[in-house]
Amino acid sequence: MSRNNKIILCVVLSFVAFASVAIVIGIQQFRKEMHKGFMNPLIYESPSPSQMGKAMFVTQGFQDRGMHLYISDNKARQENIDVGEIFWSHTKATRATWSKDGSIIACENDIGNHEYFSYVYDFQKDILYYPPGISWCSAEYNLSEEAWAEHSQKMKLLIDERGGRTKDIDLNLIYGNGRAPSTKEWEELNKLYKPFETKSNR
Repeated sequence: MSRNNKIILCVVLSFVAFASVAIVIGIQQFRKEMHKGFMNPLIYESPSPSQMGKAMFVTQGFQDRGMHLYISDNKARQENIDVGEIFWSHTKATRATWSKDGSIIACENDIGNHEYFSYVYDFQKDILYYPPGISWCSAEYNLSEEAWAEHSQKMKLLIDERGGRTKDIDLNLIYGNGRAPSTKEWEELNKLYKPFETKSNR
């Protein structure tokens, strides 16, 4: 094979290799965009009143939309922490609130004829309080209304210690003011980060 033919062959093979890599990357990106488009995610960000961090409510889904809560703690070792799913069977998230000192974000769920605190994150102590009987990021559990009431009362006392509650973050606010995330942001939020410590009882 002549020198010119070898050069041409090398150029052709290099082009084929480059094109193959570009096609693979393109397909992967297309799949990511399709998945994000199908899930139709929205993010509503709520900063702490004292700038300790922020809460991110992420809704997603085609028909039965779920809602996930992430927090970004300015003191944390990780930028985003996955708190968990705040919609479960037989319950629904109704609202969330910050404590007046900005150190606590608390979610409330409608259970039976009452609203009870479920997930509560303490930015001051880097602690996530779960409802008793629920595992990290679990979406299913059985819990008596008495157990809900006991957990909720403990969380209320904790919030009262931090100055009480502020204006509610309700579903209308979340859905009405949410934004579509970028593909990169969507990928980052889908990574699960375990909190540092979990406690169901104080």
